[in-house]
Amino acid sequence: MVAPPVHTVTIEQFHDFFLLAGTAAATLMGLLFVSISLHLEMVVHDRGRHLNAMAWESFYGFIEVLAISLMFLVPETPLRMLGIQLITLGSIRLGIMLINSRHLLGPGDAVVTRKVLIRRFLPHVVANVFLILVGRKLITGTMDSDGVSMLVTTIILLIITATGSAWDLMIRIGRLKMLQSREAGQGIE
Repeated sequence: MVAPPVHTVTIEQFHDFFLLAGTAAATLMGLLFVSISLHLEMVVHDRGRHLNAMAWESFYGFIEVLAISLMFLVPETPLRMLGIQLITLGSIRLGIMLINSRHLLGPGDAVVTRKVLIRRFLPHVVANVFLILVGRKLITGTMDSDGVSMLVTTIILLIITATGSAWDLMIRIGRLKMLQSREAGQGIE
């Protein structure tokens, strides 16, 4: 019996990775819910549309990692079906990002600049393009160790950018509240 080449990688070998990524995404999503609920008035206010868009991008990033992890944890799912699911998910996310971009790339405020919003927005685009490419590899049967590496990179990129966006959101809400309380204090004097 001949052993498979060392570079051969199967999706089953990444079971623990998908389990950990899904768990991390679910946990971080819960923390995002809690933090937003504490400052909901800032996120839902008309002047906070960019904050709302940042919150949605974080949320969608965590949902996406959770969905990918769940897809790959289902036993014996045909690779072609996984490919279709990844392409569908990536395409839907790119469409949602296009819709949200009008708020993300629109006028910011004293705390949130366009540069910050673009820095948080572009990695999500890259991750979803990677997701579509991995889906294509799965459908065409050309999935190899490079494709698996691209999938792992996509998941890590989504977790990092969603977490970073959530962190930026919290810091920016805090700074906006400080600015508002300073302005309110100056108005009273």
